[in-house]
Amino acid sequence: MELGVDRIASQLAAEPLRPAYLVAGPETLLVLEAVDAVRAAARAQGIDEREVHDMEGRDADWDGLSASIHAPSLFASRRLVEVRLPTGKPGNDGSKLICEFCADPPPDDSPPHDPSPVVSPRRRRPRRSLVVALAVI
Repeated sequence: MELGVDRIASQLAAEPLRPAYLVAGPETLLVLEAVDAVRAAARAQGIDEREVHDMEGRDADWDGLSASIHAPSLFASRRLVEVRLPTGKPGNDGSKLICEFCADPPPDDSPPHDPSPVVSPRRRRPRRSLVVALAVI
């Protein structure tokens, strides 16, 4: 689903976070604002841990990212992983890792975080223990 920056915050607030988001665009400021909206939604849904991986050039550590994605969090039950792709080209290893993650994201075993005492009917979709935001900036 393609969303403009003006609609992404309301969309993120209306549903549980999806396992992955691709944020891209010609204007760096708008991309950064969209990634900020994903971060804010993650915090609002109880995701306090965040990792940032800059995957730039031939030295991109896709094996390290894979290990991070597949390892359980030490400090929180849920976490946000930001993958920054300045060139927008992940290469063969990166493409494979991203496709594998999107095809089969890890399940969430943590209890639901809902600050209100009423259980929301929108929680029908399973929550994920890991949310990946891919930003092309």
